[in-house]
This record gives sequence, C-alpha cells and structure tokens, in this order.
Amino acid sequence: MTIRFASPDDARALLSIYAPYVQTSCATFEWEMPSETAFAERIRGVLQAGYPYLALEEDGRIVGYCYAAPFAQRAAYRPSADLSLYLAPEAQQRGAGRALYECAMRLCRAQGIENVYGVVTASNAASRALHERMGFRLAGTLERVGYKFGVWHGVCYYEKFLGAHDTPWRGLTPVGGLDAGFVAETMRACAAAVRETPRELWELVDAQRRPTGVLHRRGDPLPDGLYHLVVDILTVNPRGELLLTLRAAGKRFAGQWEITGGAARAGETSREAAVRELREETGLLASPEELLPIAQDRREQSQSVRDIYLYRCPQERPAVALQAGETEDFRWAARAQVEALIGAGTVCEPIARLYEALRDNAALACLR
Repeated sequence: MTIRFASPDDARALLSIYAPYVQTSCATFEWEMPSETAFAERIRGVLQAGYPYLALEEDGRIVGYCYAAPFAQRAAYRPSADLSLYLAPEAQQRGAGRALYECAMRLCRAQGIENVYGVVTASNAASRALHERMGFRLAGTLERVGYKFGVWHGVCYYEKFLGAHDTPWRGLTPVGGLDAGFVAETMRACAAAVRETPRELWELVDAQRRPTGVLHRRGDPLPDGLYHLVVDILTVNPRGELLLTLRAAGKRFAGQWEITGGAARAGETSREAAVRELREETGLLASPEELLPIAQDRREQSQSVRDIYLYRCPQERPAVALQAGETEDFRWAARAQVEALIGAGTVCEPIARLYEALRDNAALACLR
C-alpha cells in the first residue's frame, strides 16, 4: 500500500469508488453521480485551496481516498477543516480508513489547521466508531436533517483538536509548502499500517432485531444472546430462472451451489448490505428499491438473523462477474432444476433449507 497526493487526472478512479456511496448508501447525501469533469474540478479546487487530497494505492490501483476542505467559507473558519473518506470494498476493514485519516490529520496539523471535523450519517455505525477510536468527540447531532432513499437521516458532527489554539494563529501553510521529506515519511508510515487482509466489522442486534451498539469482528466468538444480520438475495430473470453460484475450492461448502448473500457490515442497513453483496458476488447492479423483502429468519446455531430479498433482474442473460476466490461458476436454474440439485445434495444445506421454507411463498411465483 502507498499513499500519494491525488490529482484531477484520478477523477475516474475516484468516481468508481464514490459511485456505490451515491447509488446505494446514505453515507453521502448526494443523490446524483457527478460527471468525471465535475469531479475533477472538485479535486482541483481542494488542491488549489492548499488542502491535502490523498489517494491510497494497492498494486498501482486506487482503493481509497481522503481529503480535507474548508469547514465553512467565512475567513474566521480557516483554522478548521472538514475531512471526507471513501474506500473501495477491498480496502475496508483493513485499517485503511484509519491510515488515510491519520495521514490527513498529520498534514493538517503541520499546515496550521487547529480543528478537524467529520460529518457522519447517524446510522453509519462504522464511521462513528472510526471517529471515536481516533479521538474525535461527538459535538452534536442534527435530527432528521437529510432525506435519501425514502428515509429521513440524522447527522453527527465529530470534532478533534489538532493544535493548541495559540494566539495569534500562525496561519495556514499550503500542503504543497510543507517539507517534502516530512510529507513522504508521513505517507509512508501511515500506509504501512494498512493490514494485508480485512476482518469485517459487524454491528450486533438482539433477538428482536434491535441494534445493540455492540461492534464485533468477524471470526471472534459471538456474545451469548446477540446476533449478526445476514442477507440472502434470490435473483430471478425474466425467464423465471434462479441465479446460483458455485462455491470456490477452499471455502465452506466448496463445490456446492448457493444464492447470493452474506453478513451486513457495521454501518449498513439491510438493503445496503444486499445491494453490496449482489454487486460484489455477481457484478449485478440493483438499487435498494429493486430489492423486494419477502421473508425473515433467525438461526440460533449460527447466531444470525436473516433478511431474504427477491431481485427481479430485468435481463434474461445479464453479464455476471463472479467474485474472485469466493465463487467459481454460475448457472440459471428453473424451479425443477433447483429442486433436482437440492435432491442430489449439491446445494448448500442452509440454502436448501431456505428454499424449502420459501417454496410456497407467493413472491416466488415468478420462479418457473
């Protein structure tokens, strides 16, 4: 991993990271995707104002970015900066967000910035936890201030003091005016803290699906009486066929067929998790409104509560891009074929049980 300054030429790569946040998440309140030209102008504006705009690269590809910007436009706000952070899925849960934030704050402190702020959607538990772990304090919350995807959202303002607030204020040094050796070492040290492999962070719920505020690292034992949220997506095409994927070698249930699904990450709503899982595992892009909730389930053995969605894919044979290392093949199967695979024992046992439970669900009348 390396950290460098971004440039307007990186607009396309950064937009590819930003797109899911706009289209499927409430982490940003932007409704429409900006054009590549408009986004390049945003980058140029931050750099021309003298603030850091950082890109995190892995094997030559940008997987995250972070930038500082004026907290507000009036001159008296110049000692304060607003921080923004966005990560590609493969960079999440690896300490990449912390590394970029730390790098940005070290540069801001050297520039003379005294305070930094994070503006976080109130339901974004992962971002709130990041700010709190990095020493930010919750300065205040605006209730129901934003509206996106048919839901009202609150916004939390997190604050951290970087300087001593000496009088007179020493002014703002443009980031390009900092010592080059200091900048390079800061970027190197922060990038070195990013882990090679991620561990997902879950927000646990109780038996009634109420959020508990307890954050849990995947792979650690689950506390008694608490559950993690799992989403399953049944993708059916216009021919009434169900999309099945084959588990890759070395994975649990290797060589068996399954449907799309996985655990919701901290900060995600159920629908956001379903949209992400569908995109990551199959490359199919659906909006939250296109996912129809059809059932819920709770499994004591795995300590999971499950939300099951139906996605009516508009194309008969859409381009499917399988997630490397997770699945190795796919097929579209009509109802009789699905049941034959279940009878042959080649469908993952949890998915076979789920299908049996949903066999008479009216929503699955589309499966022929």
